[in-house]
Amino acid sequence: MALTLKKLEAMTDYQLSSVVLRSIAINKALTNWFPVSHCKSKAGIETVESADYHVRYFDINDPSDMWPLIFEFLIETAPLANITKWKAVAVHYNKRGVPISFTAHHTNPLRAAAIVYILIMQEKDNE
Repeated sequence: MALTLKKLEAMTDYQLSSVVLRSIAINKALTNWFPVSHCKSKAGIETVESADYHVRYFDINDPSDMWPLIFEFLIETAPLANITKWKAVAVHYNKRGVPISFTAHHTNPLRAAAIVYILIMQEKDNE
């Protein structure tokens, strides 16, 4: 099910963190992973690797979690002219080389970048 910009904007930070983390797990081809629900402030997944259990937490409000995605997917953030909101934007080229622009606005630049990341990943999944 594709998440629209409107649905993503309506999600809580925890819900967005969960969607981003699930996308990371799927796209990094992690196997044997499942959501962790014992931490209510951060989304988490548990992975099983060679009988070792690892828990990874992710919070869209934590720059150390978001900056690697912002850097890898070339997501730009900038304050809007009225300085009450930030804009996050990225251009993704599909398999045919056609550029597709993704944009989100929010008072939190990391949240706007997380929404753009999810939109990019959805487009990649649909190719």
